[in-house]
Amino acid sequence: MTAGLFFVLLLLIVWTRMVFEQDYRWRNVILFGVFAAICAYIHQFSMLTAFLIAAIGLLFYKKRTYSKYLLACLLAVVLYAPHISIVLYQMDLGAICAPDTWLAPPKPRFTLYYFEYLFHFSWIAVIGTAIGLIISSKINKEQWNGNKIKIGTALLLFIAPFAMGYAYSLYVYPVLQFSGLIFSFPFLLLAAASFIDSNLNTKKIVALLLILATMTFSLVASRQHYKFLSAQWNEISVAKTTEWKAKYGNENVDCLLNMKTHFLAYYEMRNGICLNNKQYFNIPCDDLSFMQKVEALQSNYLVVAGLTDVQLEIVKHNYPILMEYIPCFTSEIYVFAKTGTSIEGMERINIEEFAWDIPPPAEYEFIPLKECNLSEICPSRFTKILLTLDYMSKDSIEDYALVLQTSYKGTVADWRCVKPSDLSIQYGDTNRIFLPLRYELLVKDSKRLSKYSVKIFLWNISKTDKIIPISCKISTHKSNPYIYMMTENVR
Repeated sequence: MTAGLFFVLLLLIVWTRMVFEQDYRWRNVILFGVFAAICAYIHQFSMLTAFLIAAIGLLFYKKRTYSKYLLACLLAVVLYAPHISIVLYQMDLGAICAPDTWLAPPKPRFTLYYFEYLFHFSWIAVIGTAIGLIISSKINKEQWNGNKIKIGTALLLFIAPFAMGYAYSLYVYPVLQFSGLIFSFPFLLLAAASFIDSNLNTKKIVALLLILATMTFSLVASRQHYKFLSAQWNEISVAKTTEWKAKYGNENVDCLLNMKTHFLAYYEMRNGICLNNKQYFNIPCDDLSFMQKVEALQSNYLVVAGLTDVQLEIVKHNYPILMEYIPCFTSEIYVFAKTGTSIEGMERINIEEFAWDIPPPAEYEFIPLKECNLSEICPSRFTKILLTLDYMSKDSIEDYALVLQTSYKGTVADWRCVKPSDLSIQYGDTNRIFLPLRYELLVKDSKRLSKYSVKIFLWNISKTDKIIPISCKISTHKSNPYIYMMTENVR
């Protein structure tokens, strides 16, 4: 991303010389083509930004320089030509720059979240920046007339990639995220600073210090950016596994660190160790295979990191004792044991249990468990809910589901279910299915929590009497607020 931003800015410098200063020396023509091609190679959003810069340049048509400008654009196309077939193939698949299938289409509030993100979700940063711009700007008719074309161009180069990425994410494939907008963000800064001239004075120094102070405070003190960004679970989990293996022996400690193979290989080479990791991110493993993998482990202790919430519940079945819990950026690290004294881990907020002495009649398709306002069970959006259903099965797995429905202002915002046929764990004579959800993925503002409601119920789809519910548990826990801190408000 930073490399793409670097070459977008280099392209902008050369483009400004050509378009606004009419400097069409061959050096600038060649550099324009080279920088534009590099932008296209680095990232699709930097390619889009470079394309828009080039296209807008055509609007500043001057007959004597038009051929050289087109030649610079043609050079960029020629240099990028070897990659065109790859882009066409990606377009044929329906996703030009999607890193994976995990991105969701942007919501209407995406724009607001983005501007909150730019100011670290802090009103102090907003006010400090606004005051700094006001006292350092010189807004008058002369300044406006001299810069209105450049201001309009800058705003267009910021808004256009944003709008195009938003539309593509809604109607084709989700690709828009905050990091992809870094290439167009400088144009917003240029537009905001358009009324600041080049003469240095006391007001500008004060304004600069004010913006610097408020933005630094909000980033370091409020968001604690550097504290938790440095808490990368990859490196910490390797160190924690090494520590526990040194303490209890290699044969007594296993690890399931769901990171890419070359990441772990780097840490092992750097530290001169072999962790014998059992789980890798880039090696396919469904939940059933994962459960079989965990059941095959013979060690007394298990270090895990980067797992899904479903996988964590599988681990807890075989290693019920939690010895250590470390919340990190993007994940958490757990140390489990088969015996010992357990710590709490994620702090429990609430727990409710429903039990049936007599099984509900098979003709009841829906069996309601709980319906309430979300704020009654979740004090903040950083809450993890876990539903578990214990049941007995008469030698058959029928169409039966445990359902969690979340609505916003009466409209269903999220609907999910789990069935015995998906994955179940056996506890003696009973089986268990579980459904976890971290609400920070769904609710983006704790102030709006009261507008959400939840409905939890059993759904006997096939109206069978072969699935007999025994008990259902609803528990909520304080989630890790730093797992998504790069783009989320942790307050």
